[in-house]
Amino acid sequence: MSQQELELPQGWVECKINDIADVLGGKRLPKGHSLTKQKTSFPYIRVTNFQNNTINQENLQFIDKKTHEVIKKYTISSNDLYISIAGSIGKVGVIPSNLNGANLTENSAKICNMEIEKKFLNYQLNAPLCQQQILKLITSTNQGKLALFRIKEINILMSSINEQKRIVSKIEELFSKIDHTEQSLEHTKLQLEQYRQSLLKFAFEGKLTEEWRQKHTGKIGSIDDFINLIKKANNEKNQDFLEIPREFLDKARDLPNEWSWISLANLGDLNRGKSKHRPRNDPILFGGKYPFIQTGVVKNSKGKITSFKQTYNEIGLAQSKLFPTNTICITIAANIADTSVLTFPACFPDSVVGYNGFSNLIENMFMFYYIQSVKSNLEAIAPSTAQKNINLDILQKMLVPIMSNEEQKEIIARIEQGFSLIENTTQIVESSLQKLQTMKMSILKQAFEGKLVPQDPNDEP
Repeated sequence: MSQQELELPQGWVECKINDIADVLGGKRLPKGHSLTKQKTSFPYIRVTNFQNNTINQENLQFIDKKTHEVIKKYTISSNDLYISIAGSIGKVGVIPSNLNGANLTENSAKICNMEIEKKFLNYQLNAPLCQQQILKLITSTNQGKLALFRIKEINILMSSINEQKRIVSKIEELFSKIDHTEQSLEHTKLQLEQYRQSLLKFAFEGKLTEEWRQKHTGKIGSIDDFINLIKKANNEKNQDFLEIPREFLDKARDLPNEWSWISLANLGDLNRGKSKHRPRNDPILFGGKYPFIQTGVVKNSKGKITSFKQTYNEIGLAQSKLFPTNTICITIAANIADTSVLTFPACFPDSVVGYNGFSNLIENMFMFYYIQSVKSNLEAIAPSTAQKNINLDILQKMLVPIMSNEEQKEIIARIEQGFSLIENTTQIVESSLQKLQTMKMSILKQAFEGKLVPQDPNDEP
């Protein structure tokens, strides 16, 4: 940054951080010493704690007195600024007063002994022009690093002390308004998620299609006739129809008269994946035309699995099972009851169960949404082991509210209509949140171009 690149406002000067402050490093833990979550008198601040230009204290860790004595010279004051120099490089912020004297990680540095308003420098280092400088100063290694001597070389702009204070005051005034709007939008996001859950709850309590049922009374077959069709489908598959134990029904909530409870196992094909070896772990099985879907793919697919990275060859397929397109994938380990729909045939590990409803009787998307609605219930009954999981038996016995195929389709349509509205509104909220961040950057840019507050000719230069 130079006067040729940026025309300085009257009374401003360009200098380097080294001209107005000291830059000192943090310290890694000595060999044989460790962090603890148990609160002591010695907080240890890590880069993961750097959030929103201050310190997030929710996951703060500590050191004991013995460790502190070894690294007690490497602390940071509430009068200093932090700057991350490894990992997420270039994060700058202030230290809360209650963390005055905390120890500082070796992956960050402190800017101290400042001859400038601390907040003025904080905001300037977070402004686009300084952040661009920081990106250029990162050394090109496998893991980027920002050296202390490079921080000292960062160019900054200085105005009079009075103008620094006016700029800080104006930034905080405008940021406060933006933050208030941001909080309102985050609250809206929470409400949208609550509405999503309420929509699913009402759908499977019969409230979403209550008027629809009244209009279609007598136009669709009875629930008893529908259950007989389901029993027939089970017989054709040589599957026993599981009668629901009386104690299960006594605990189940009441359903509309046109509905009934049935076990999931009676509503289609429910099979656990049986791949014993992952493709990446066995080169003999790897590299064919049969997609292999892991639990992480199901979790992150947002409802539809449209891509894959691993495949089986014919040998791998022989020790696995190929599930057809439109199979509902249900995870039973690690992340309980994450669900997604296959858009192509694929194999699963034994931590995923595939479900396909009986054709023309059970709509797969109906079951997809129902399992989403009871996900928390399935998580609650998972055994408390090192890694939570449920088994196929639990899924098979899970009670499902069932109704005519016509009403299933109506429920799906109404859920998807509601979800579409939620998704559209969520995108608007996300876009608005991004615009607020852009506004903050614009405010900082104007501030350090001398355009945010009027200049006072009576200020000392």
